[in-house]
Amino acid sequence: IGAIVTGLLALLPFVQNSVLLQIFLFAIFSFIAFLFMRKLGKKVLAHPGEETNVYALKGKIAHVSVAIPAESKGYVKVGGEEWVAVAEDNMPIDIGEKVLITGIDGNKLIVKKSN
Repeated sequence: IGAIVTGLLALLPFVQNSVLLQIFLFAIFSFIAFLFMRKLGKKVLAHPGEETNVYALKGKIAHVSVAIPAESKGYVKVGGEEWVAVAEDNMPIDIGEKVLITGIDGNKLIVKKSN
């Protein structure tokens, strides 16, 4: 942006003959463009995105399809897919029970019994 503005201003007769003035204008307009783009970039990047992939499952309700023994793994079904799950409190959870997904550990869901 600084180069474009400086190039257009260089068409003016009083700027055309002064290389120092062109360098100064380039620096000023580049700095102004940097400040504007930085503010715009911060606004765009600061916008919180929606959770995706496995992280979108956190807080959802699932159904136990294979019992989750104490301190072991079982399976839960959520959104038509089966996932490996472990109990948050290491207590057994029976088949058919509703569970709340409280976290993710690698490819395992951490669940607790839902009320």
